[in-house]
Amino acid sequence: MAKRTMGEAGTGSMSKTQAIRAELEKDPGAMPKPLAEKLRAMGYDVKPQHVSTMKNTLKREAEGQTPATTGRRGRPPAAAKKAAARVSGDLSFESLRKAKELSAELGGIEKAKEALDALIQLTG
Repeated sequence: MAKRTMGEAGTGSMSKTQAIRAELEKDPGAMPKPLAEKLRAMGYDVKPQHVSTMKNTLKREAEGQTPATTGRRGRPPAAAKKAAARVSGDLSFESLRKAKELSAELGGIEKAKEALDALIQLTG
C-alpha cells in the first residue's frame, strides 16, 4: 500500500491531519505512539509527534485558547532587545517622555548628556 502524504492530489481520502482528528474523535484518550502505528497501518505516514501536536491543538481549541502558532515566534527583533536593555526597570514611560522633552529643549541628546555630566559634577 502506498503511503499517503498531505497535499497528494487525487487520493480522494483524508489528509493526515483529518485522519488524526477523526481517530481522536473516536478515542480522545488514545496515546500518540499506538495511534500513529494504527494510522500507518491505514496508509498514512504519521509520526507520534504529529499525533501529540494534534492532541494538544485540539485540547487548546476545546478550552477556547488560540493556537500556539498564532503570531510570530522566536527572538524579538534586535532593535527591541537593545531598547529593552537600555531601559532600566526603574524608569517609567512617563520618565522617558520627560527626558525626551528635556533633550529637545536643550538642543538634542548630546546637549542633554553634557547637561547631565555638568549636573553630576555639581552634585558629586
